Amino acid sequence: MTEKLKIASRCATLAMAAICFASSTLAGPLEDGLAAQQRGEFTTAMDVLRPLADAGQADAQYNVGLMYRTGQGVAQDYREAMRWYAKAAAQGHAKAQTGLGAGYRKGHGVDQDDAFAFKWTSLGAAQGNANAQRGLATMYATGQGTPRDDVKALMWLMLAVKSSEGVRLEGGGSATVDRDALAAKMTPDQIIAAEKLVQAWVLKK
Repeated sequence: MTEKLKIASRCATLAMAAICFASSTLAGPLEDGLAAQQRGEFTTAMDVLRPLADAGQADAQYNVGLMYRTGQGVAQDYREAMRWYAKAAAQGHAKAQTGLGAGYRKGHGVDQDDAFAFKWTSLGAAQGNANAQRGLATMYATGQGTPRDDVKALMWLMLAVKSSEGVRLEGGGSATVDRDALAAKMTPDQIIAAEKLVQAWVLKK
């Protein structure tokens, strides 16, 4: 190995060590902040999570956004919630993408925008988020942000049923009830087509 390669190798090792150290130092405070949030100690949670969110930690950004959206320990502020969701969503955080999509769909904290709603909801759905999958199904069923397509709507509801096992869906209700209600209006061929789309999606994963 040449001297240059040895130096490059050492630098890469040091860089990886720095990344691991940074991750480990963030993990403790993040877990503490999330635990405080779960206990309902929202002021403490915000005090811990906000600096992590400012430092770019996606889970912290999402949960700070969640507290602003729901008014946990702070005045409810949809605009501030969407601002934090956007930061986490840009890093690939599925729940943040889902929340941002819902915000654009409903015009909460951002200007209502069907195209952005479809974009962010699709990204969350592709990561297996049940709320995003259900929301995307609604968009296909109503033609919001995309041409109406009952087959794709049913496909996403079928996936949402699987993804929502043990998960509380936003807004209540049931993906199973939604799936069955939509399927009751469709032809057998349409249902088969939706099932094939589900199978193709699962194979891609």
